Amino acid sequence: MKNPIVIAEIGCNHKGDISIAKDMIRTARDFCHVNVVKFQKRTISNLLTKEEYNTPHPNPQNSYGKTYGEHREFLEFDLDQHKDIKEYCETLGMIYSSSVWDIDSARDICSLEPEFVKIPSATNTNYEMLEYLCEGYKGLIHISLGMTTRSEERYIVDLLDNRGRLGDTILYACTSGYPVPPEDVALLEIERLKREYGNGVHAIGFSGHHNGISIDMAAYTLGATYIERHYTLDRTWKGTDHAASLEPDGLRRLTRDLHNLHPALADKKKELLDIEIPQRNKLKWSRNDSAPVEIIQAEKIKSNTGDKIELFMLDVDGVLTDSGMYYTENGDELKKFNTRDGQGIEILRESGVKVGIITREKTDIVTRRAEKLKVDYVFQGVTNKLEKIKNLQMELKLKPDQIGYIGDDIHDLSALKYVGFSAVPKDAVVECRSIADYRCALKGGEGCVREFAEVVLRRNAEYAPSSAN
Repeated sequence: MKNPIVIAEIGCNHKGDISIAKDMIRTARDFCHVNVVKFQKRTISNLLTKEEYNTPHPNPQNSYGKTYGEHREFLEFDLDQHKDIKEYCETLGMIYSSSVWDIDSARDICSLEPEFVKIPSATNTNYEMLEYLCEGYKGLIHISLGMTTRSEERYIVDLLDNRGRLGDTILYACTSGYPVPPEDVALLEIERLKREYGNGVHAIGFSGHHNGISIDMAAYTLGATYIERHYTLDRTWKGTDHAASLEPDGLRRLTRDLHNLHPALADKKKELLDIEIPQRNKLKWSRNDSAPVEIIQAEKIKSNTGDKIELFMLDVDGVLTDSGMYYTENGDELKKFNTRDGQGIEILRESGVKVGIITREKTDIVTRRAEKLKVDYVFQGVTNKLEKIKNLQMELKLKPDQIGYIGDDIHDLSALKYVGFSAVPKDAVVECRSIADYRCALKGGEGCVREFAEVVLRRNAEYAPSSAN
């Protein structure tokens, strides 16, 4: 997943005071560790009729003016103030942006060339403004889809697509309300937007007006790369947005938790992680042949030899297979291979390590498996494995230290002793286990080749050639 991007929506929570706005920007960076802030720009005369302008604020306790229009004017920054704020953000290494509520505001903000502009849910059907942004603005276009019907949403997407701007668009799942109760958040809209538009848009976002930060964690997990939250210095300040905003400590925790979540959203790199080995050896129920697992740290692996492994050789029966003897009703022999081992061979080859199979047996099954895995060298019917490995070593002009080998039985002993880095499956004979550099946690045919392949690649990554004398 992509790293989450947190947008601190200051909006009009600055109370019309540019010094408060700058204080919020600085706090967002220094305390909350957020580097993207967003404001709002309106041309009040374009949005309100004369009657609406002169109507009292519906909640007088939240008003900064005698009428609703005066209230909105009081909270509005002009273009010069937005320019000042953008320059202030740049001195702090932060990204400035603004929502635009009408086409005149869009022209003003676009003249500042911000990295992105936002179209709020309230005006996403102002198609004239959308057309202007498609033609007159080259940055990213963020669009909230609160209180928007599916047909309106489809029209918006088609308009952007037809103008060649869909790839520059971030669509936000959003519920318009202040604050929004959990049952109305509708987080699964993120998955729907990803499913319907994910291949065409730049990204999917989530604009939240809920309380707390747990919902934002889920939004990111569901695929929202951009997480936008209203932000205030004090939720008790008058104004509609403050109640649905995060204070600095909430925004700090949101940023911290999202960035902790990013690396956590991963598959296990291998069956047993390094951190689990000591706990397994200490706590794991061990009466079912769960022998202690060994792990070789990078330093120990590196110390075994001074060269990278260039050739990875492996036995078949008891290594690539479980040593079982399987037959069809007609008497045809079968072998059971493990997909994970095949993947191990694949990642070795992708990393430039040559791979060879060497076995005393000779069967078409092994030939077909080797061909499927694109194994570089296949030697069957070999009674002297060490001699064959030495011949290949001379052909490739390698040193023994550049060869890795995994085997499980007496016939592998001489090869295990000769190569630079040796390994055995968990169920190898004791004679082999006693001399191997690495003893796998997994049995033959159950992923031991993949396990050893990962150890080899980790060792190769740690390798640093010494300087010439």
